[in-house]
Amino acid sequence: MEVLGHTFIFLAMLIVEAIAYPKGSIYRCQHSSPQLNDCVREGLASVISQFRAGNVELGVPPLEPIEVPYLQIRHDDPNLSVDLVMKNINIFGFTDIKLAKVTTNLDDVKKVEVTGKTPALRLTGEYLSEGLVINFPLHSAGSFAINMTEVTSSWVVYLREIQRNQTSYLQIDGFDIDMMPISVSFQPASQLDGDNSLGEAVNIILNENSHEVYSIIKSRLAGVFSGVLTELTNRVLSQVPVQDYLVP
Repeated sequence: MEVLGHTFIFLAMLIVEAIAYPKGSIYRCQHSSPQLNDCVREGLASVISQFRAGNVELGVPPLEPIEVPYLQIRHDDPNLSVDLVMKNINIFGFTDIKLAKVTTNLDDVKKVEVTGKTPALRLTGEYLSEGLVINFPLHSAGSFAINMTEVTSSWVVYLREIQRNQTSYLQIDGFDIDMMPISVSFQPASQLDGDNSLGEAVNIILNENSHEVYSIIKSRLAGVFSGVLTELTNRVLSQVPVQDYLVP
């Protein structure tokens, strides 16, 4: 599976900017403060709000919508065999996230955990699919929409400290993301192989099993997000000394 585009760049910047603003006014958090968790949470919430329309200076594209040019998913089991290509994907609703809690452990395992909830997320774009769902063929192409409501998100970021030229920097050792909606609905093309009735039947099956289908997509997305986010975030963190955003 491959995801390309600005999505991961902006998320990488969010993680760094949540603690500090390397350019412009600096949002510093005190390591020893009992309010460290609240400081990081408030900083992240502020960045998401400020970056809704993007930030040219920081090279961050608009967050409404988030644009993903290309995504490919392959899956094969007795009930669902599919090769799905999605293009020109727009993700709406991310900046409406309400951050509920941030937990930091920067002394031992150097871990940051973030939880939040988004009222609604909507994904739109174009797709091409090949495969089978139960006994229905999935040869189809067209536009699609995926609607998710009450999406609970969890980010777990593992950090390590490195020294370069007698200066401390943080790097990410692991980045896990989980997103679980209360409800999921799919709106794929109305025709499969030019047959309206077949298309409607498959749409019904997809929506009756929407959480199972989403779990397949989610597991693939998680691997891509964690890998690419780790690389891009480390690229940014390697340029920002710890003392610029985390004071004793």
